[in-house]
Amino acid sequence: MRKTMLRITGILCILFILLLLFHLLAPAKWLLSLLITCGTFLYHFLMRLAVGNLIPNKFSGRENWFRQKKWEPRLYEKLNVQAWKQHMPTFDPDSFDLTKHTLNDVIATMCKSEVVHEVIILFSFLPLFAAIPFGEFPVFLLTSLFAALVDTMFVIMQRYNRPRLMELRDRREARAKRHKTEE
Repeated sequence: MRKTMLRITGILCILFILLLLFHLLAPAKWLLSLLITCGTFLYHFLMRLAVGNLIPNKFSGRENWFRQKKWEPRLYEKLNVQAWKQHMPTFDPDSFDLTKHTLNDVIATMCKSEVVHEVIILFSFLPLFAAIPFGEFPVFLLTSLFAALVDTMFVIMQRYNRPRLMELRDRREARAKRHKTEE
């Protein structure tokens, strides 16, 4: 998925520059609409890449924020998360691979992924400010809502999957403590 994201971002950059040049040479309303649409898509892709690279991977999963709330399992059941989560793309699947990383590393990555998507949800609404000079507020609102909804699905997926790994980690740590005290 990483390569796909980078390719799409590169294509959008080139397309944006071309549309901007065409618009500067021969301004037209339809060309401006294409330029704004391309620019909005480019923003969403660049922002996602930037946020993902700026958030550190320094979480343990023990922080209160990452503990599943009592009401969450019922919500996940109603949303049928079990049925759709395996169809969601992963930016870097290797970072979640327990054969390549420790349980604590994977939990930390899951926490980071959740935070990244939560920040992206907030940043998804920044394009609304572009409606001030360009108008077309409903278009900016719909694209922002759609982008936020997609990232909400990734947050839900992380919050759905992580508790089982955290429980496994806690059991292993408790077993290791028992073995240590028995020695």
